[in-house]
Amino acid sequence: FQKVFDAIGVKDPSECVMIEDSMKNTREAKALGMTTLLIAGIGRLAKTKVNGTDSDLAAAASEATKPGDVPDANDPAVDVCVESVKEMRDAMPGLWKPKSK
Repeated sequence: FQKVFDAIGVKDPSECVMIEDSMKNTREAKALGMTTLLIAGIGRLAKTKVNGTDSDLAAAASEATKPGDVPDANDPAVDVCVESVKEMRDAMPGLWKPKSK
């Protein structure tokens, strides 16, 4: 990311927002000082009771497709977490200009 910042002249990464579906990239962006929005994937944040205990079946499915990179809304690197890009406007309204009347 730093190479990209240097190439486009970003002096302050805290003025940037990283929108990602990868925890690895989210953590790296946060380490650089960026605000982060994690897109976990539809249903990947839902908890399900299995045999009387909480089990995140969606996270297990995610682990199968992205080993070691399961979306974690509670990770300190995540500022905002949504399941779908359709939720981004509500989650971070400051990213969009107000609609013209």
